[in-house]
Amino acid sequence: MAVNWDYAELVREVKAMGGPKIFIETIENHSFQDGQNAEKARQNPRLVIALGVGVLATVGTQKLISYIKVKRDKQKISDAEVAEAERILIQQLEQAEQDFQEYLEQVLVEETVTEQQDTAEDYPMCSQS
Repeated sequence: MAVNWDYAELVREVKAMGGPKIFIETIENHSFQDGQNAEKARQNPRLVIALGVGVLATVGTQKLISYIKVKRDKQKISDAEVAEAERILIQQLEQAEQDFQEYLEQVLVEETVTEQQDTAEDYPMCSQS
């Protein structure tokens, strides 16, 4: 006489699996796997977000380092350019001073010649003697 109660079916399944200890271990392992799979499904968006944040942080850090290096190198170049610009400026100022002195000498010579000509025209008698 076979009974079809729920408990009776459970007892048959337990006996078919090898006993209650193996049956409980199988349920635990299956539940554990289901839990792991459910956690993986929950973790996937978190992993994607964490990966995205990590990539952005890495790229941002690399760009920041590159920017700092460029600024530092630009500053070094600027120091050299400043020294060169000072040298060129001093050279050009010295040249301008020389040109101005030559101009003044030329103006003075022209004024002297003009004054002499004016004097000769104003006093024709003095220049003939």
